Amino acid sequence: MSLVIFVIALILIFICYEYYRFVRHVKKHLDHIPAPPALPFMGHIMYFANPKEILKDLVTMAQNFDGFVKIHFFQIYSLIITDPEKIEKILGTTRMLNKSSEYSHFNRWLGTGLLTSEPAKWRKSRKMLTPTFHFQILEKYIDLTGRNSTFTHPDVTLCTLDVICETAMGTSVNAQKHSNSEYVKSVQIMNEIIRTRLFSPFKRFNCIYYLTGDYRAEKRALKTIHGYTTSVIEKRKKELEENGNYIIDCNSNSKKRLAFLDLLLQCELDEKPLTNEQIREEVDTFMFEGHDTTASAMAFSLYCLAREFTRTGFSSKGIE
Repeated sequence: MSLVIFVIALILIFICYEYYRFVRHVKKHLDHIPAPPALPFMGHIMYFANPKEILKDLVTMAQNFDGFVKIHFFQIYSLIITDPEKIEKILGTTRMLNKSSEYSHFNRWLGTGLLTSEPAKWRKSRKMLTPTFHFQILEKYIDLTGRNSTFTHPDVTLCTLDVICETAMGTSVNAQKHSNSEYVKSVQIMNEIIRTRLFSPFKRFNCIYYLTGDYRAEKRALKTIHGYTTSVIEKRKKELEENGNYIIDCNSNSKKRLAFLDLLLQCELDEKPLTNEQIREEVDTFMFEGHDTTASAMAFSLYCLAREFTRTGFSSKGIE
């Protein structure tokens, strides 16, 4: 019995020592960056008590510290940067390509696609995928955006989901007409779960998150999302095999639209064709990135235009 207690004590001492080393390392590199008052050990958890006020509180915090401030939960630090010059320096460097720990929340959904992969795989994937964004390919999808145009934020999100599913997978989910479909609802559930985890000090830790209802909802949603993407991949691969694996060159003058999936089926990584899982990771990645971020940008643009119209009353001719 005493031996067990001794072993447990050693483990606890080792954990405390490693934690102490980590805190010293972090403070050494971040001590010069300003921060608002924090609670001992728990950090700035009080700023995230009300999820509806998080964005407002973060904006106010950044303004109070000239666009450069640090916050932390249980010694897990994040930097809030709104200073354009500092952002430019960070985005312009090739030294910082490793993803932060928050990106691990996407792993079960997106695998190690372009968004979440480590630098070595990211470089290879980026080189492989760049030709799929040839301007002649993108031009053929312009009418899709116009055809699916809408205005309010929930509708914009459904619109961009329609567009990206057709461009990425070559299939239509009709999200705007069938917003209650299982696939659309599963994507919405995953978006909400990811946002919740990012701003929840406790759900950031897997040992706690796995005990929540969100984790069970995530598993159900991913079963639907992955099942749908996999079925589309297998169907398209079968069609290509029956067609002799023939895909029109992206530099040709053909009006035929090439879905992102079609091009992935012809891609090679390390001189080997991509597996179904690798293809699914990239398709799911671009499906998520392509609809969520675009919807936010479009919604904020419409919001700014509406505010400017209310303030100045400019005409629609001015927008054109």
